[in-house]
Amino acid sequence: MSKTYLKSDHFSGGGSLLSNAPASADHPAGILNGITPLPATGDLIDNLVSVTSAVAQVSGNGGIALVAAPAQAAAINLRLPRAPAYPVLASTSLPSGSIIAVALPALVSAVEVPRIEASTDALVHEEKNAPAVNIGGGVMASPLRSFFQSDTVGLKLRWPISWALRDARGVAWMEV
Repeated sequence: MSKTYLKSDHFSGGGSLLSNAPASADHPAGILNGITPLPATGDLIDNLVSVTSAVAQVSGNGGIALVAAPAQAAAINLRLPRAPAYPVLASTSLPSGSIIAVALPALVSAVEVPRIEASTDALVHEEKNAPAVNIGGGVMASPLRSFFQSDTVGLKLRWPISWALRDARGVAWMEV
């Protein structure tokens, strides 16, 4: 019996940790859900002071991480007169100009053991935002690829990961 696997990019849109998407049956809410962005001042140092100060009441003694779009992460690491006091992580899933400060004690996660399945007879819809393979009325989506016909092996990774904020004051963000 043939299996059908759909490719998806779950970490760059709705359902990602760094999104403002609400929770659904498929994923927890993004950590920016319900968090209003702070106004940007235009100055890099003032912007960093603003986002880190906003989460300081929850962070305790320095438990803060900065997550930024790649250009902003590079600017933080290269333009400041000395190394930042907090870890700076770059994420390509963020829109350009985004800077997020996270008070680490406010973020909780649950990670289960990953499950990997292999198949030589799966049918894959090779499109990023793939609709159902069987559209209806006998019409099939395209492009489709049969692993059996192309003599390939497909691997599917299922890694149940969940997250939540203990305190909404533990996240602050802005777009510069």
